[in-house]
Order: sequence, then C-alpha cells, then structure tokens
Amino acid sequence: MNEYYLHMNILIASDKYKGSMTAHQVCAAIAGGILQSHPNAHITQLPMADGGDGTMEILSQSLSLETVERDTIDPLGRPITAKYYHTADTAYIELAEASGIALLHSAELNPMITDCRGTGILIKDALSRGIEHIILGLGGSCTTEAGLSIAAELGYQFLDDHGQLVSPTGGNLMTIQSIVPPEISKLKKLTLLCDVENPMYGPNGAAYVFGPQKGATPEEVEILDRSLKHIATLLQEATGRDPQNIVGGGAAGAIAAGLGVLYDAEIKSGFDYLAELFQLEEQIKDADLIISGEGLLDAQSLQGKVVGSIATLCHQYRKPLIVYCGDSRLSADQIEDAHIHSVETVMSRAVDLRDAMENGERFLWEMGKNLSFSPQ
Repeated sequence: MNEYYLHMNILIASDKYKGSMTAHQVCAAIAGGILQSHPNAHITQLPMADGGDGTMEILSQSLSLETVERDTIDPLGRPITAKYYHTADTAYIELAEASGIALLHSAELNPMITDCRGTGILIKDALSRGIEHIILGLGGSCTTEAGLSIAAELGYQFLDDHGQLVSPTGGNLMTIQSIVPPEISKLKKLTLLCDVENPMYGPNGAAYVFGPQKGATPEEVEILDRSLKHIATLLQEATGRDPQNIVGGGAAGAIAAGLGVLYDAEIKSGFDYLAELFQLEEQIKDADLIISGEGLLDAQSLQGKVVGSIATLCHQYRKPLIVYCGDSRLSADQIEDAHIHSVETVMSRAVDLRDAMENGERFLWEMGKNLSFSPQ
C-alpha cells in the first residue's frame, strides 16, 4: 500500500464545516493525517466555497489579499466593525460581514425593517480608495429589499409619489414610486457570487423561499413578494432590463436582481468562480484521488454545492472521490448515484455533536491517517 502512495497525487478540496472549522482548517487536518501514515504522498490543499459565507476568507488567504477593517452598521443600524479584502483594483466583500443573519438574535430577525446599508458603506469605502471592481458574495443575507439600500448608499435615490426620499427596507418598498440614478457612479464593474437559482419574486422567489428563515410571517411573505414585484416594474422602467429574468435574481433577498440591473452586474455561481480561479478542473484531472467534504452532507449538497459539483467533475474525468463530512444524511443509493466512492463522518467517531464540533480537526486528522485507498 505504501508503495502506491509514493506516486499518488491527492487533491483535498473541501468546504467549511459551518460553526466548527474553516475550509482551510479542514483541508489542513486531513492532509496532516495522511502525511503521518503516507509521508511520500503528494498532497494539494484547495479550500473551497460556493459563494456563501466564508468565500471571501478563502479568497483572502489563497490570493494574499490586503484586509481593511471599517466602522459600519449592522442590519438594524447599530455600529459595528466589519472587514473586506482588496487588491489595487478589486475589492472582495462578503454581504454577511455587515448585513448577515448571524449578526442578529433570532428575535431581532425582521426583513420588513432590516437593510444592507452597512454593506453599502463597505463598498463606498472601497470605491474611495480608487477601486472600481467589486466582487460581492451574497450568502447569509437577512434582508428582502432587492439591494436598494446598498444602491442608496452609492447615490441612488428612491422617491415616493410626493418626491420624498424613501429609506429602502422590505416594509417600505411599496411606497417607492420612482428611481433616480446618481449623476456619476464610481462603481465600474460589479460581480455577484451566489449559490441559488431562484427568481426575484413569485412562488419560488426571494420572499416565499427565503423570507421565513429571515423572520417573515406568512402575511409578511405575501407583502414582501408583492413589493418585490412592484420594485421589479420600477427597475425595468428605469433600466430597460427585467430583473425577473435574471437566473438567481432571488439571491440574498433579491439583491442579485436589484443590483444586477442597476449596475449591469455579472452574476456567477460562487463555486464556478472559485473553480475557475483555482483551475479546479485541471487539478482534478491531474489527481489520483480527490477528497472533499462539508459539515452536513445531504441532498442539497448535490445541488450545485461544493461536494456535488466536485462529484460531477470527478465522474466526468473518472476520478475517485472520497467525502469526509461532519455527518451524512444520504442513503447508500444516493451516494452511489452521485458517483462518490465512499463517505466517512466525524459523527461516527465522536461521542456526541459537541464532541464533533469541538474536536473536529483531531477526528479529521485520524481519518486522514487511516486513509486506505487503492485503484479499483
């Protein structure tokens, strides 16, 4: 077995274990264990994400980006400090940093009153430094206001039927009757990273699908959906582009739709963006074995998320894929249908969930150390 590992190229391309380990920590723990028992194996670590929270941290560490910390506000307007990353001409900003659901207690969640002004402040700070390209990761939003509060921070005006300014929140959208663009926009290029394909409004839109998890009652979901449809009409009148036609426009409370048409933004799958940047496909083609994973492996994992997307590429190039995860809810048939060679879980080794969360790196190290694989 060791003789085989002398010439083995192993690619470790894992997502984070949410609430427990970053993707970098996961990859490093697995690699450390493998090298303990197979010191001659050639290992490439490639932390991955799908556009959700944690994506920008991966980009920061992988690209050695400069970090900026900035005073801003949370979704309820309270002072906080948030960070973003940048190069000379591009800023990498995560919506969850200043406008994320994790910033609020469950009792505070209310998409009728929350907004994303804090993210707008971060973008404005980046633009003040001469940066013209913003890459915005849309995961973790707690708002449903089509990103209009971000646009307002960047100079757009949203007026009622009396010509008075309206502060864009989910509960105020119906009062907006006209959109006035800024005379000059410093934002020359906007790229939005997301991991959903929902439209702006409708039964499968931002309000109905994501509103309840952001604190909306059934009645508020209906109001928000009607409000987004109203805003879509205004956006189309103002830009000539129909935001409802944007695939993934419902991402982050329809931010992808709103900012998508206001700034003619490029909307990309977060996974696809990282995969292209890191040349993932080429790395899979060059590997003898791929190891991926995430905290909870379930049916959603196979729908455009990291593990499912990597499984598709591995099947395409006939490469074996092993999945190390916190826990798995997939059946043996689902695992086989996804063309995954095998699945191992931290929970099968841990005493309980707390043990798994607190000692995940040690368990992954042991799993890596006990790796046993040979070509079929």
